[in-house]
Amino acid sequence: MKEEFSEVVTALMKIPQGKENIEKQIASRLEIELSDLCSDRHPSVLRKTGSKELSKLTMESINDELKIRSPLTHRLLRAMCITRKTRQSHQRGEREIPLSKIVSPACVILHARSKNMLAWSLKNSLALQYGGCSNMVSVGGESTERSET
Repeated sequence: MKEEFSEVVTALMKIPQGKENIEKQIASRLEIELSDLCSDRHPSVLRKTGSKELSKLTMESINDELKIRSPLTHRLLRAMCITRKTRQSHQRGEREIPLSKIVSPACVILHARSKNMLAWSLKNSLALQYGGCSNMVSVGGESTERSET
C-alpha cells in the first residue's frame, strides 16, 4: 500500500496541476502549524521570556516542541538544512546531527513571522552581553576591543 501511495504522489508531481495542488496542501499545513506555534493561546517556548523560562530554554526543548507541534515544519527544515549524506550517517549511528542546523533556522523563521517569538534571540543576546562580548567587535574575522568613548 505504501509503495502504491508513493507512486500516485510521484505521478501527481509530474502533472502541473497535481504538483500545484500538493504544494498548496503543504503550504496550508505549514500555515496551520506555524500559526499554532505563534499563538498566545498555547504559547510556544519561544514566546516565554521570563527569567525562569529562559534559564530552561535549550535547543533540545525547542527541537522537541517543533517535532510535536510542527512535524511538517521540522521535516522540511531537516530536508533543507541537513545533507542526505549526513542524514544517512545519522541513521547508521555514525554521526549526530547538530540541533543548531534545525533550531537556528526555525527560530529565525518564527521570529520573522511573529515579533513575540524572541526567546532564543534574547537568551543568546544575554549570554553574549553578560559573557563579556558586548565590548568586542568583529572586523574581517578578527576580534578587536571596541573603545568606550
